[in-house]
Amino acid sequence: MKKIISLLVFVVSLAILVGCSSSNVEMPTTNKKDQVELSQEELATKLENVEVSEEDVARITAKVRLDAKISDEKANAKLDFDAYIQANGNAKVSLSGNVTSSAMKLKGSGDIYSQNSSVYLNADLNMEMSGTTQSIKGKYKIPESGVTPSLPVEIPSPNIGELIKSSGIIEMTGSYEGLTFYEKDNDFRIKLEVTKDLLKNNAERVADLVSSFGGSLVTKEQLIEVLNEVDNIKFEFVIVIKDNKFVEAALNFNLKIKDDEIGNINLSMGLSIKFGEKMPSFPSFSEYKDFGFGF
Repeated sequence: MKKIISLLVFVVSLAILVGCSSSNVEMPTTNKKDQVELSQEELATKLENVEVSEEDVARITAKVRLDAKISDEKANAKLDFDAYIQANGNAKVSLSGNVTSSAMKLKGSGDIYSQNSSVYLNADLNMEMSGTTQSIKGKYKIPESGVTPSLPVEIPSPNIGELIKSSGIIEMTGSYEGLTFYEKDNDFRIKLEVTKDLLKNNAERVADLVSSFGGSLVTKEQLIEVLNEVDNIKFEFVIVIKDNKFVEAALNFNLKIKDDEIGNINLSMGLSIKFGEKMPSFPSFSEYKDFGFGF
């Protein structure tokens, strides 16, 4: 349990590496009949030389849903991100969202294309802030000079097995019931679950880990007090390895707080990456005009 936060850092790092900043996404399935018990040594052996899939196209999906009221402030957000990234640098990124708070309103959607080192934008976006409204609507080619979006096309670390091992998952094996393994033929899956009950049952070890990050001591009692203010917390992460290749991973996180002093927070986030997807077709860019900054 003491390595859970390190593993969560690995998941966030994975999201950054593939170019995403995270309602729930579809998770890879796990079958109870395929569950296996592994020692730390056996898991370390399975992760040796695991590399990123050589498939040409990766799809990255992220979703965020937020409904919050803290004191007199309200905030609602619905954000979706869907990207197809090809090894040759071509990419399609679709974004849509609706964000409302006391400070701003943002609503709209857009598609960004990267092809042959050129970047194109098809957007319909409106933003209201401080009494001012700004909007982008139309089809544009982003100029090579100036602010040009950078679309990542690869994961820098090809040996992802070493990245997984460095997250602390080896040390967790056999000591945390929320970490399970599944194997069938050439398919190996790792699943991590974190819930409110699991955190409370391991509160002392979690408190020790949190305290190790700084000078302030977090006690078991303080952690349990915080968890008692949480109605629900759930984190689920699954990674899929086939033929010693990392081919898919997904995570979902849900948090619900309802408290007279803190306020109400209902948050859900999801992130997934999957290799071997089919690249969607691109439109003709003949109608896309040069984009002028300072709109």
